[in-house]
Amino acid sequence: MNRFFTKSLVLVALVGAMTAYSTSKAEAAFTAWICNDYLCDGVGDFIVTDNSADDDAGAAGVISATDNIGGFLATVNVSTSKPAIPEPGMDLGFFATGVGEAWFYATDNDFSALVASLTASVDGNQAGGGTIDVLLCGGSDNTLGTLSNCDILSGDLTSWQGAPGFGGGNFSIPLQVSRTANPYAITLGVHIKRTANGVTSGDYLLVPEPASMSLLGLGLAGLAAYRRRRQ
Repeated sequence: MNRFFTKSLVLVALVGAMTAYSTSKAEAAFTAWICNDYLCDGVGDFIVTDNSADDDAGAAGVISATDNIGGFLATVNVSTSKPAIPEPGMDLGFFATGVGEAWFYATDNDFSALVASLTASVDGNQAGGGTIDVLLCGGSDNTLGTLSNCDILSGDLTSWQGAPGFGGGNFSIPLQVSRTANPYAITLGVHIKRTANGVTSGDYLLVPEPASMSLLGLGLAGLAAYRRRRQ
């Protein structure tokens, strides 16, 4: 899956640094990061734990973090994990405007859904020049913030524009890793470097297993029917 490998060495360097940081925070829950450097060492970074004082979402399994990091005019990380969405689903919504560089992460552990592999995709929109790196890590250990067993893709933002079904300026990127542990941790990561003024935004979704999605669909259908009966 590694169609672009030009920046993988930078992200590999992140593996050791962020794993060491996350090990010291092993007692923490679902967490989202907005970092000004790939080390995510906490200096000038915005690190938000689910239901903490810095979490604007206020719901279990949903984190909303907004700050100005890496020279951007604004950076936003809206991440979702269990129990808000079925296992092993996870979602990372990212937004960066202006010129600058930032790293966005979402991580959670204690997943137990028995799936053969974890499949994710990034869909988004960008205007102006820059680069983007995305990574999917996990399935092989249960360490919060794990950056082992990773699929890493790197490239120019313009190389991912015009994907089928999307308008100009959009990109679509698939990732996949195998699951070998149970329980296990998952980390989603997006690195944006903008060289021209504009906006890069998108949604990075780890797809739950089909059975879980079917149950979610049935639940939503039942909720809709219940609301219609009440009306």
